[in-house]
Amino acid sequence: MHEFGIVRRIGKGAWILLCISEDALRIMSIVTMTILVFIAIMLRLTLHWASPAWDEIARYIMIWSIMAGAIVTSREDEHIKMGFISGKLRTEKQKKIHDFFITLITLFFLCVFAVWSYQYLIFSIERGLHSIVTNIPMAPVHASFFIGVFFSVFHFVIHTIRKAHGLLKYLKGGES
Repeated sequence: MHEFGIVRRIGKGAWILLCISEDALRIMSIVTMTILVFIAIMLRLTLHWASPAWDEIARYIMIWSIMAGAIVTSREDEHIKMGFISGKLRTEKQKKIHDFFITLITLFFLCVFAVWSYQYLIFSIERGLHSIVTNIPMAPVHASFFIGVFFSVFHFVIHTIRKAHGLLKYLKGGES
């Protein structure tokens, strides 16, 4: 039993570190993108100098920001839901079953996206794709898709297990 307590503490510490890292990625990407766009606007207004490089880099950081936001949204189970259907369901049992199956369907499509994003990242690395304006490698940008969906899948697996456990407990007559 003592060993389980240590594993639990390590797991809780790893979970906290993961949450902090995800939030930090989201905040840093948004702040960096905002600063870059602000500098680009100031350069346009004051020096009448517009560089497409600023815009391109800001777009790539925006992609990272979107994927970081998707990770955090998945972690918090606050993604877009099908409220128009669940609002029509009358019983708590129907709502719990609906919620569980929607989570399963979402998890399935996230897994499909994970496979696609992994293949796309490998393609980008093998072909040595570079951006048009700045000529930077595109692999770090394309990695955002895979990293974002990987952690979203991780969080959805946790939600699926929790919802399955809650649904089974509810169906057996316990409160959940």
